[in-house]
Amino acid sequence: MNDFFLEEEAKSNNNQYVTLTEISEQLGLDRSSARKYILNLNFTNPFRIRTKESGNQLCLAWSVEDAEKILQERKKKGFFDEVKVENSLDGFFYLIKIIPELSKKRVKLGFSSNFDSRLNSHRCISPTLEVIKVWECKRYWEPVLIDLLETIAVKKYSSEVFDFDCIDELIKKTEAFFSLHE
Repeated sequence: MNDFFLEEEAKSNNNQYVTLTEISEQLGLDRSSARKYILNLNFTNPFRIRTKESGNQLCLAWSVEDAEKILQERKKKGFFDEVKVENSLDGFFYLIKIIPELSKKRVKLGFSSNFDSRLNSHRCISPTLEVIKVWECKRYWEPVLIDLLETIAVKKYSSEVFDFDCIDELIKKTEAFFSLHE
């Protein structure tokens, strides 16, 4: 028996398990990406069960409780949030941790008129990104704001990606800018 999997025969009540396919659909990921994401969250002991949907083949599954924790973790990282643009403003200025498991200090600054779409684009290359904060913003404020925030960055990687020692200071400085431009 492989130590990685807990072998479990399908039971008459499969409702106590949620399959990888079901979880991946709820996460909005393909099964391979969902599996990697779940394992990176340290849910490393999936059950192997047989279901009608899998053609009676063994498939990965987690308890309902674990599945709910996985979805909550994903939601906590901002993956299911929706932000709408108001007519009077051009879009949104956002701060995101692009690779939080690598560096909690690395932040992407940016502007988008469609934040949900931009966030989904960023998730394609960084599925574990975390949204720090989002503000309604006029398009022409973006370069000024990035120049302002660059002054407190400890390292610059590109025109919009920086390391910041203190994320709270970054948020306060950004909020101070927006309070002057209301």
